[in-house]
Amino acid sequence: MSDQENLSNHSATELAELERTWMSHELHDGLMQWVVGAKMQAESLHARSMDGKPPTADQLQYLGTLLSRAVLEGRRLMAGLRPPELDESDWHVALTHWANIARTGCQTAVEFNLDPATRVVSDAMQRCVYRIVQESVGNALRHAKAENVRVDAKFVDSDLVITVQDDGIGFDQVSVGADRYGLKGIHERAALLDGSATVQSQVGSGTRIEVTLPR
Repeated sequence: MSDQENLSNHSATELAELERTWMSHELHDGLMQWVVGAKMQAESLHARSMDGKPPTADQLQYLGTLLSRAVLEGRRLMAGLRPPELDESDWHVALTHWANIARTGCQTAVEFNLDPATRVVSDAMQRCVYRIVQESVGNALRHAKAENVRVDAKFVDSDLVITVQDDGIGFDQVSVGADRYGLKGIHERAALLDGSATVQSQVGSGTRIEVTLPR
């Protein structure tokens, strides 16, 4: 099922707005993730060089990988909106591969517990879940100072339920705005497929994000 078919019940005006929302999220969750990662790696290598430590081959290769992914994302945005990783494999494998790249250079362990039955879902749902998990895990790697992140996926009745939980520093949900850390995008992505998202966090107690999408 295409995104357009999935959203066909909306008016032309609503559809145009939804498509703009999708594009905004794709830029934020896709291309910008790789560009920011490459920038951080370049800054790290620059700092090391200032201390008289030349970059290693592995560090340069990692930077090249980030930039290559950014190029793929840019080409994808010109041709369509499907993440290139999902063209290479199903969303289970794509997320595992992405996480292995994203966590390079950090000590956070990322565990996936994905029910095999959840592999087969619509194209729109695959993309939605992929981006939501990417944003949630990316937040944990960048901001949470977590030692462990766990991602679960299962069917509950007719709904696909995705849970991302970390043991990091958490945050105060009252003082942190809904648009911080990509939280607004997570809620909006779920809503576009008639689903819902809940975020639970407390300072010192980690963060738990649960997304429910009707199958």
